[in-house]
Amino acid sequence: MSRRLGAAAAQSARAGRPHAAQSAALKHLQGCCAPVAAGPDAAAAAGSRASLACTSGALLLACAASASALSWGALRSPFSKHVLAPGAASPAVLRAPVPAVSRSGAPAALPPLPSGAGSPALAQPRSWSRCAFLAQPTPPRFAATPPGIASVSAVAELSRKSSTRKGKDDAYRADLESRMWSYVRERGGDTLIRRVLIANNGMAATKTIMSIQKWAYKTFGDEHAVEFVVMASAEDLAANAEFIRRADEFVEVPGGPNTNNYANVQLIVDLCISQNVDALFVGWGHASENPKLGEMLKRKSVELGRTITFVGPTSPVMRVLGDKIGSILLAQKAGVSTMPWNGDGMTADLQADGTLPQDQFDAACIFSIEQAIETANRIGYPVMLKASEGGGGKGIRKADNEEMLRIAYPQVLTEVPGSPIFLVSYCSGARHLEVQVVGDKHGNAIALGGRDCSTQRRFQKIFEEGPPLIAPDHIFDQMMRQAVDLCRSIGYQSAGTVEWMYQPADDKFFFLELNPRLQVEHPVTEGITDVSLPGTQLHVAMGIPLYNVPEVRRFWGADYDGVGEIDLTHFKPSSEYPKHVMAARITAENPDEGFKPTSGKIDRINFQSDTKVRRGSAASHTPPAHRPPPCPLPRIAPAAARLPLFAPSPTPLNPTAGPSCAFSASVAPMAPQPPGPVTEDYSRPPPIQVWGYFSVVADGGVHEFADSQFGHLFATGETREEARKALVLALKELFIMGDIRTTVEYLGELLETERFKMNTIDTAWLDGLIRDKSVSVEAAPMNAVINAAVYRGWDAARPLTYT
Repeated sequence: MSRRLGAAAAQSARAGRPHAAQSAALKHLQGCCAPVAAGPDAAAAAGSRASLACTSGALLLACAASASALSWGALRSPFSKHVLAPGAASPAVLRAPVPAVSRSGAPAALPPLPSGAGSPALAQPRSWSRCAFLAQPTPPRFAATPPGIASVSAVAELSRKSSTRKGKDDAYRADLESRMWSYVRERGGDTLIRRVLIANNGMAATKTIMSIQKWAYKTFGDEHAVEFVVMASAEDLAANAEFIRRADEFVEVPGGPNTNNYANVQLIVDLCISQNVDALFVGWGHASENPKLGEMLKRKSVELGRTITFVGPTSPVMRVLGDKIGSILLAQKAGVSTMPWNGDGMTADLQADGTLPQDQFDAACIFSIEQAIETANRIGYPVMLKASEGGGGKGIRKADNEEMLRIAYPQVLTEVPGSPIFLVSYCSGARHLEVQVVGDKHGNAIALGGRDCSTQRRFQKIFEEGPPLIAPDHIFDQMMRQAVDLCRSIGYQSAGTVEWMYQPADDKFFFLELNPRLQVEHPVTEGITDVSLPGTQLHVAMGIPLYNVPEVRRFWGADYDGVGEIDLTHFKPSSEYPKHVMAARITAENPDEGFKPTSGKIDRINFQSDTKVRRGSAASHTPPAHRPPPCPLPRIAPAAARLPLFAPSPTPLNPTAGPSCAFSASVAPMAPQPPGPVTEDYSRPPPIQVWGYFSVVADGGVHEFADSQFGHLFATGETREEARKALVLALKELFIMGDIRTTVEYLGELLETERFKMNTIDTAWLDGLIRDKSVSVEAAPMNAVINAAVYRGWDAARPLTYT
């Protein structure tokens, strides 16, 4: 029976049916680990079954998991249909806790491992490792397990250890840490970050892990050189969230709104301590702009005599920039161009605690509707009434006359309670342009080009593109220069975005705000500059000056692997970029109902990136000491020549090769290379046409507390028109099946409008189209009838199918 199930798992994996393979593999393991009858040979039989589970069973699990795009996370899929109450324990297959070990070798305290017939509801956060699994509740056949096999988690853990050669033994860990310390010290850094907590979910957590793991592999040959611990609510676990699958460990936290989890400052700080992390990434949204987080983390770290780095600007700077009134006052002091508003000509002095003198701040606030009307009459209608602590489209209203202003005033007060109010002139026909800035603790600040985010719906960005071609080079050079001056004047650290309103009619531009965090659209900047922004944030957090960050050096034309100061005062004109990048946000919204957010299960996502691989060069340059020795790369063999799934590799592994060199049983060795080491030529970025990433995968979903955006597509071309066409084709190829509605078809229609093609839009363009209903997605009547009939038949047959 066991052999038949094992063969079934292998056959399913070969046929590309990962779920069937995993199901058969689990049944095979259960058969191996089933209790044996008592008798003289009971111990021998138990030992035999344990041995069988530790070999073929572990290999089956590894094979079935690797065959699936969901990897190990797919083992949760049979439970994903369960409905969870907020804060309840997930019924998913959870990962067994692995004790964290500090740099000094002292184990960090973790909650006890669940046992028995299943774990109770989680009253407190619990930590689970990436690859050691424990089923909840425990299946009957695992109620009593043979010696050496405590549960499925033990087998999976054994599989993990036996299926990889890197990162598990003490000698390798010591060597990796030595190489990482050498990398940091050679570049002037003073802190090594090996273990990170991400206080976020969805797109932010997924992209952070992707970027850092890519940098870690390119630099050290080990994508897990930096370990990631993520927070996971019950809803995210049930939704099969992608960031949980990618993380090394996760901690289950209370479900419900983000005040219970991802925006809970006290909880985040407690997790940083208990999980023994070196740094905290916050991404965007949730607590990313809460200055209390950095303050509390710093205070707690000092009390415990530890160093936990907050990856972001200092709390005093974040506090003042989080307030739009305060940021405008500081911008005016730095000589930055600002729009006419109720605080024209006023300045303020930034105090050590990140606050402004109260009298200076109050002078720039609106305290009554009469004061707002007086200011509007002075600067002229239309005007924008804003809450200083608003964001994301909340606390902002446009008024074309006094009557509209009187209606808008109480609305803004209600949307952001307690926030100061200010009034600014509305820029008609303006474009929303951004400058990507990064600062370090050594006083350096740079501008990594810019983005055009003018396509907006209710002040929410829909498309982003870069470089911003609408602004002449000399105008955007001024924007970048003023943005850098502002960052230097306030001692800004980490990545941030300076936002501008630009009027093409007269080439005037005005400061909007400095967002003290990474933004959703930052991959556009990465696409045109080939500088990883999460990677650069990590370098800055480790104390490395910007001029010693390899990708920053390459962008400025310096030696990629070099060290030493370079001139960072040059600003690359938009016309000198050899490519254009355009992006579209994929959201779970219904365009037919005013873009109302939707939630539900996602059965399938089909998207094929169109990329070209970077070409290597023989002996192009000697790899630095922190990189592992070069190794031959695997190449997928033709279908007829592929090896059996469980056959051993015909080519023995080279014990002297780098730790990342390992051949899969289904790949063939690459053809012989010319003499000399073959390395990736990082001085020549790979041409990428279309790519994207998603925060959920098949058999997942978008839950009610999640952000509506679950995907992001990016298209690259030598010109804006090429990028636009590539993005249109990408949207046409994207297939999403599930219970949610998306904006995919609507976005494709927008890209085909004449004004977008000609690049003559402004920030009010899309809202006008929606108001006039001039863009819509029509469904063919015959398709609608067929789809309705198919759905009714499927719905009627549902009780007969497996649930």
